[in-house]
Amino acid sequence: MNAVTPQLLAFLTFIFCAIVGLMVARNLGEREARQVGIENVLTAYAPPPRNPNQAASALARDTLLDKIGNSLIRTKYKRRLRERLVSTGRQDMTSYRTLVRRKVLGGIVGLVYAVATQFDGTFKGAFISVFIMIAGFMIPDVLTYNSGTKRAMALNKALPDAIDILNLCVESGLTFQAAMAQVSTILEGPVSQEFSRVQRQMQLGQPMIASLQDMAARNDSPDLERFVAVIVQADKLGIPIAAVLGEQSREMRMKRRDRAREAAQKVPVKILMPVMLCFLPGIFIVVLGPAVMSISRGL
Repeated sequence: MNAVTPQLLAFLTFIFCAIVGLMVARNLGEREARQVGIENVLTAYAPPPRNPNQAASALARDTLLDKIGNSLIRTKYKRRLRERLVSTGRQDMTSYRTLVRRKVLGGIVGLVYAVATQFDGTFKGAFISVFIMIAGFMIPDVLTYNSGTKRAMALNKALPDAIDILNLCVESGLTFQAAMAQVSTILEGPVSQEFSRVQRQMQLGQPMIASLQDMAARNDSPDLERFVAVIVQADKLGIPIAAVLGEQSREMRMKRRDRAREAAQKVPVKILMPVMLCFLPGIFIVVLGPAVMSISRGL
């Protein structure tokens, strides 16, 4: 029977730690989801608290992972984490606590894996172990940022269609609020979620203009910010919403067409490196291989 190599042992240790971490995170998430009530609903659709320390104290819980996370994460970092979560469409307390727990679990899994496989008592081993632990702690941040970026791209792509539907509904005689409700019912994705959130904020008593401005503030989308600014300006000046929506729809479609052309122009540059690394070596082998073999035999 073959002996277990250090590489195989390290790989099995990493797999075991990853499975244990995922199981613990899943169990914590399911238990937390069962405890979500009206507090999270109000938190998701009401304006966020102005005092970050008050929000941070509201997140403190009795679990060990929460205590570790709150002791490691400072106030500015907490604010940045909440902003990243808001960009993904999740700004309730449960999502924040889940992210903090995943960060702590990632750091613990990275530390266990590094100590079991890399730490040998030297400075190099200690440095690699610390680096792996920090990487495990920061991986949830990267995943959250990536999710927010994809959501912003999906929102920009669907916004012209949403404005078209808004324009049709307003021209048919519906109010702007009723038109937004129709859009949230017809469409799916980030635009529908944001319009639904605006509707719920207005149902809780927040003015329409303030709700729209909150929607623009929590999404990293210049197109959405411009749309909200135009609607707010039209409401202040008394301009008909239908005319504004028609102009906004045409402008958004032109921007989407320009982005598509820009993406198409970037394709040759993006495929250049894969072609050079994967395709050209094979061609060189096929073309020059027989010649090299013939020369080597002649020598």
